[in-house]
Amino acid sequence: MIGWGVTASCNMKCSFCYSKGVRKDHKDLNLDVLMSFIDRNAESIDSVNYGTGENTLSENWFHLLQYVNQRYPAIRQALTTNGSLSQINESKWSSVMSALDEVDISFDFRDESSHNNFRGHSMASSWAVKTLEMCRNYNITTTLVIMGIEETLDLENLDGIFALAKQYNAFVRINIYRPNNSDNLSILSYHTLHKSIKHIINNYKVVSMADPLFSAIVMGKEKVDASGRTSLRILPDGSITPSTYLTEPEWVRANIADANIGSPDFIQNMQKGLSRPVYPPECENCPVKSLCGGGAIDRRILWYGTLLERDPYCPFRNGERPSDWSVNIPYTQGRGPQIHDGYLPTLIFSP
Repeated sequence: MIGWGVTASCNMKCSFCYSKGVRKDHKDLNLDVLMSFIDRNAESIDSVNYGTGENTLSENWFHLLQYVNQRYPAIRQALTTNGSLSQINESKWSSVMSALDEVDISFDFRDESSHNNFRGHSMASSWAVKTLEMCRNYNITTTLVIMGIEETLDLENLDGIFALAKQYNAFVRINIYRPNNSDNLSILSYHTLHKSIKHIINNYKVVSMADPLFSAIVMGKEKVDASGRTSLRILPDGSITPSTYLTEPEWVRANIADANIGSPDFIQNMQKGLSRPVYPPECENCPVKSLCGGGAIDRRILWYGTLLERDPYCPFRNGERPSDWSVNIPYTQGRGPQIHDGYLPTLIFSP
């Protein structure tokens, strides 16, 4: 699975954005370079999620979306948008929506002013809701995506977002990550996370726990971290990294100009520095060690800069045990969003 930022452009100003660094002094690549990469690697690509910047601001993205849809229809395509999808010219709506399999919409606060302030744009909430309406009208699998911090996982806020998701027949996804600019945001505490996840599971339905830690402690199942193994990230300048969140120069492993992502050398290079299993010493006697593998790779690197530290949300690290997370999990019936399941360490629910 590929996460691809066709453009670095964005019309919002999120203080926590993990892609800020790629926007400085950057120009988007020529369309020919993008299409050439697809032509060389189509047999090794099962799906693409367009994220990083706001891709609806790029004419190249519209052309690439149609190119892949028409020439390689077996490749599933998804878009993560801040709501700007609803603002594209209506003449493009039909062709764009028919090419997309899924749409994820950033939506952190049910309260309009709170969401607008969080995203740094006065129309962020309105555009997100309009995109929900648009996706419902075109019958596209849609997910509201929450950045998991203290304020967004407030139970009243969560219930409001789940109610909105139910209204539009959408799913809810939570990304539990340390925001890049932590000085301006309250980092999600273990207590808040535990309380909110239990609340969600007790009141709504689990679709997928693609996060290795939570798959292990909540579901008792192994979920191998996809970073550098079954997923990769393409930055707007063509650089390829093993993860959406590992965008610093030391994580660049290749470039789309000449990459052959199906080759053994490429695969080996992508996994450099992410060898598995890497168990921190504290995990030695953990009963779920073989299931969680120490936790999410991205999260451990973002928090501690090393895989020799266990996940910051590990129950043992926080004075609890996996059994403290045990609940009766109701599962959804039918198909949920597929492209992000196994692409990111993320949690997906249904209202």
